[in-house]
Amino acid sequence: MTGGLAYMLDEDDTLMPKVNKEIVKIQRVTAPVGQMQLKSLIEAHVEKTGSAKGSMILLEWDKYLPLFWQLVPPSEEDTPEACAEYQSTASEKINQKGIVVGVVNECYLACGSSVRGEEELR
Repeated sequence: MTGGLAYMLDEDDTLMPKVNKEIVKIQRVTAPVGQMQLKSLIEAHVEKTGSAKGSMILLEWDKYLPLFWQLVPPSEEDTPEACAEYQSTASEKINQKGIVVGVVNECYLACGSSVRGEEELR
């Protein structure tokens, strides 16, 4: 896999042994931006194909979301779509400092890539 993210629905819990974890990270879709991206991809698929399965996934989103895996190549690990730590880190910063930190900067800080200055939104 060279760039980009892949989303896999694993209803029967058989995907994990099939993935080469030396070249790609596999994780559940927990980053809010990743969840939005996945949902919009499924919505576009349903719109273009009329997929009954896609429609069912959207209708029962809370049931199906935990069954998806996100495959992340090293080049994409620090993107907002793949940053699983974003949500908990953001709430900690808000509680400790009493300020809201810019979403993109917060995600990059939480994922450990190059640290940028925090932007306070008042």
